[in-house]
Parts: sequence; structure tokens; C-alpha cells
Amino acid sequence: NSSLAAAVSYTFGISVTNPGVTVDVADNLWGIMLRDKEGTTADANMEIAGMQLEDFPIQMQSIAWDQVVTDQMTTISIQFRVLQDTPAGSVTQITVLSPEGVMYSDPSTTVQINPADLPLIDNSPITLSGP
Repeated sequence: NSSLAAAVSYTFGISVTNPGVTVDVADNLWGIMLRDKEGTTADANMEIAGMQLEDFPIQMQSIAWDQVVTDQMTTISIQFRVLQDTPAGSVTQITVLSPEGVMYSDPSTTVQINPADLPLIDNSPITLSGP
């Protein structure tokens, strides 16, 4: 529970498991409702169009850490399998999101990509705050 500041845009994310089949456009709707502390609806939109599912020929395989120790550097390995030849330009970005409090090293000196050497882009600027 925390205060919300005026004139600030907030973003949050949720994890979901997509259905195993394509959903009809008429049924592919999301909703969001904002309620106050008394449970009264302050604002809502229950008809937000969802994304159409795509059959993408890349499958995540695993994510693994070499050590999990507080305040210590670790190497994270992320593996995915390409299921069929994929034309250049089909994948334009791979993004890795971490939990709050995790700090990244400079990718130009620490990221290794095998078997192909894929290009890296700079990290977005970050701001650290808190105790």
C-alpha cells in the first residue's frame, strides 16, 4: 500500500499463460477496473482489445544462474531454440527484465552470445532510489 503522486504515469506488468488456440476477436478482450478503498469503482474499461496470438518459431528453453548469493555477481544463462529457419529482421529485439534491485553489468564487456554473434544495443538509462 503506497501513495500515488499526481501527474505521474504508472506502469505495471502481469504474467499470463496464453491460450493454446487463437481466440475470436469478439472474445479477445481485457478489462481493468480502479476501485477506491471503499470498493467503489472510480474508473474502468472492460473492453480493451487483446493482441492476436502469433505462431513464432522460437521457444524459450531455460534460464540458469551460476550462483545465487546476496550482493555477489552472478552469470545468468538464457537459452532459446529456433524451431525453423527465421529470416533476418524477424526478431528485432530480445529484452531481459529483472526483479527490482538487480543491477546489470556493462553488456559490451559481459554478454556472450553463442553460436552466432548477435548485435547488442545500449541499456536504457536507469534510476536507483530507496534506502
